Amino acid sequence: MFREPIFAARIYSISRFTETPVEEFVNKFQKLFSHYFDVDVLLDILRGCGEYAQLFLLLARAKELAGSETDTGSGRMADGKNLASVFSRLSLSDAQKDRTEFYRYEYRPLTPAAAFPGKQIGGDGKQELIDGFYRELHDLEMTPPGDYDAFSICFDRISQKYMWCVAASDFEGEDISLYDHMKVTEAIMSCLLGAEDTDNCFTLVAGDFSGIQKYIFSIASANYSGVAKRLRARSFYVDMVSRVFSQYVVDAFGVGRANILLQTGGKFYCLIPTRGDTEQNLRNIRNEFDAHLYQTFHGNVSMNVAWLSCGDRGLEQYSDTIVKLNDRLGEKKAVPFEEILQKDNGWDPEAFVLTQDLAGKHVCKYCGEELIDVSEECCGMCRMEMEIGGKLPRTRYIVYTKAAGKNRYRIFKEYYISLAGNDREESFEEAYLIEGLNGASADGTYGSFPIVRKYMANHVPVEDKDTKSFSEIAAAGRGMNKLAVLKADVDVLGFLFAQGLRTGDRHFGTVSRVNTMSRMLEVFFSGYMEELLENTKYKDVYSVFSGGDDLFLIGPWDVMMGLAVEIQKSFRRFAADNDSVTMSAAVVLFDDKEHIAFMADESEEQLSRAKNELLPEVYPDRTGRNAVCAMGELFSWADFEEQLENADRIERLLENRLVDVGVFRRITKYSAMYRQYLIDKDIWKLMFEPLFYYDRKRNHNYNTRDDDRRWFKEEYIKSMENAADYKNVRKNLYFAETAVKIALNKTRRVRS
Repeated sequence: MFREPIFAARIYSISRFTETPVEEFVNKFQKLFSHYFDVDVLLDILRGCGEYAQLFLLLARAKELAGSETDTGSGRMADGKNLASVFSRLSLSDAQKDRTEFYRYEYRPLTPAAAFPGKQIGGDGKQELIDGFYRELHDLEMTPPGDYDAFSICFDRISQKYMWCVAASDFEGEDISLYDHMKVTEAIMSCLLGAEDTDNCFTLVAGDFSGIQKYIFSIASANYSGVAKRLRARSFYVDMVSRVFSQYVVDAFGVGRANILLQTGGKFYCLIPTRGDTEQNLRNIRNEFDAHLYQTFHGNVSMNVAWLSCGDRGLEQYSDTIVKLNDRLGEKKAVPFEEILQKDNGWDPEAFVLTQDLAGKHVCKYCGEELIDVSEECCGMCRMEMEIGGKLPRTRYIVYTKAAGKNRYRIFKEYYISLAGNDREESFEEAYLIEGLNGASADGTYGSFPIVRKYMANHVPVEDKDTKSFSEIAAAGRGMNKLAVLKADVDVLGFLFAQGLRTGDRHFGTVSRVNTMSRMLEVFFSGYMEELLENTKYKDVYSVFSGGDDLFLIGPWDVMMGLAVEIQKSFRRFAADNDSVTMSAAVVLFDDKEHIAFMADESEEQLSRAKNELLPEVYPDRTGRNAVCAMGELFSWADFEEQLENADRIERLLENRLVDVGVFRRITKYSAMYRQYLIDKDIWKLMFEPLFYYDRKRNHNYNTRDDDRRWFKEEYIKSMENAADYKNVRKNLYFAETAVKIALNKTRRVRS
């Protein structure tokens, strides 16, 4: 009975897309819908006829809660029906939130390239979307999915593909995707139908992995074979556990996948109905998660699970509800595994003993943690990680099942996954969900399977179909064999979610709007990043993880700094050129044999510097954020890009022997003295001026007909003149040491 009202909630607003009455849409695809619904009942619910009048009222309530103020007509009229970028509204001040101009998206099927908004976007292309939507539904009619759950997944996939760029309202909901609005309406309706507490119908459940990076980077040694494979596999495995856990929560409460509101970066949010047993059931689920993770990972990672029941107002002010829920998550994070490690109001000593069977055992040399028989080379988990790591570069589909089988990996209880590298139908048998990675097809023959599009930055450098080692990646760099780690994330994202959508007494942080923003971030960090790394010049970059709002990449040292600039500039375009939505990054160089855990810790420390330690002598207007730390130096993004261009010019001067290398080495010394002078104002540091005057007279009488040499004379020689004026910082002189070091390292082999 619940199928009809829940699907009615999903399609209630579809006329905004199809521009025809919803009843006409149902009749158009009556043949398809009749496999799963009583079509007459579905139509009566949508009309509010007779005995279904009460369901119609619930339907209207769900729609209103999904969009809050979007359809009241009380706000400013929208400029167009193309979806406006939700990032345009985000602001750390009230001025931006009430803006009247938005960047908008073109009417195009969803791809990472289409997800970049623009200033001048017309309304053309919507009919092509409608035609594509109808065409794929007609394909489903020809080969209908086997059951209601599979149909629901297929309908969601097609809806997202074609409706993501349509605004949910002509008023202030113009930055809410119609797709997210319809999906959230379905989730709310399922809670209204299943709730027993009429005042607090909704329970928001959050799960957040703790210790992810420690687990990913705790590989025993970088010297053993297979480290590169296992590193990517660990990141992937944690993501799979999180996705299965969220599925387990909605399965336990009998709601659909639409009730998984967010699922990314080791975190999930689910919306479930509040019933009398909800609290106890959630406690049991949390204990099951704890027991599984404690047994599998020996306490190295934990899943913090918290929940919060709320009424209608909690959804209307969803971002405030999320803040309260995250506070509960923080409390849980402080006491992981408390139910396992405690007994009778005290510690349980036996719980701290993982095994007492030590005879004939030794520690796995790959992870350094698991005890295995002396006849074994590695533990089962490491063996699985190497298998998964070897398959991932060729994986096109992640297949989720609830039964054991060949080449299936158990994730939790009866939940399994397998990795499919082709489109063979037999690999999809028994699947309750199939995720097609990036460009994997979900059309035509395979369209009736429960396939959804999953964006995943899955790029791994390969050589002869095998994953490259870190030594091989380092050897691909110019000048020297060094690795570079690029670590980046969005600045103050939590604060933006909490306060960036509030202005005065207005609250724009509704559940649909926050969902739109979260989903779009995932498109960038997973989808766009995968496409970018597939570019030939980044073919040797290893994606350890990229999703949610952050990334961790490893590659040859010479390409990573340029890659950082390209990612930042792309993210700025993606975020509608909004000055309040910024990114910080660190690019740190390492030997190829360095322990991966040290790389992670050092990169995190340098990223923290970029967010908090910009020097006031160089950047008097700010202390951090929207910055990059590279080779130990702190830059604004504009200054960093300029210094990379300077390094390219210096590189050409060195390769063509137009300026002697000794000149540049002395300039690095003058640069260091100048930096120190700006910091402590010690006039003795100005000794570089007379030193340089002598140096210039002796060595710098260059013919300036060459563009690069003319640039060198203007930018470096003249910048040293009158450097005592500390109020007018000469940034090319200040950052000269870094630019020169980059150029010297790139030309090391050529000069040798």
